[in-house]
Amino acid sequence: MLTGVAKPFILKASKGESEVSSIVCTWVPGTTDTIRLMTRQKTLKIKLRQVVSLLGPQAVNDLYLRGRFSKTVTPEELEQLLKA
Repeated sequence: MLTGVAKPFILKASKGESEVSSIVCTWVPGTTDTIRLMTRQKTLKIKLRQVVSLLGPQAVNDLYLRGRFSKTVTPEELEQLLKA
């Protein structure tokens, strides 16, 4: 088990709101262009160019400066990410 890696979580929304999820992105060790995208359902490996198009430049900044990026996403955004 990896230590120091945050696990994605799901927040139960209150009545009338949709369920939101958390995603966490980290570098795949030994690569310069491959990202590990973790959700509660699965872990994916995606290319850096996909991160830019799906999550925006702030995600890339956080990956380069901190080594990780996390964000709360709606079910629609999560579905779009999992299709990548």
